[in-house]
Amino acid sequence: MMAREYYDLRSLTWLYKIVEAIPVDRSGRDLSATRAALRALNEGRVVGIFPEGKIETSQDLLPFRPAWR
Repeated sequence: MMAREYYDLRSLTWLYKIVEAIPVDRSGRDLSATRAALRALNEGRVVGIFPEGKIETSQDLLPFRPAWR
């Protein structure tokens, strides 16, 4: 699962499709992304998520971001 704004970058779209990334609209609750993730899990696939809302490069754990704002 990844932020739609990154998924829509034309230069990397091909890669995201190969790894079957699930784009998530971060402006609110994205039920289609949730359904896609549940389908992937039911098919036995692995779903990666970033509960902090981004990839953190430091060793520090940031506060988790809620699905709603």
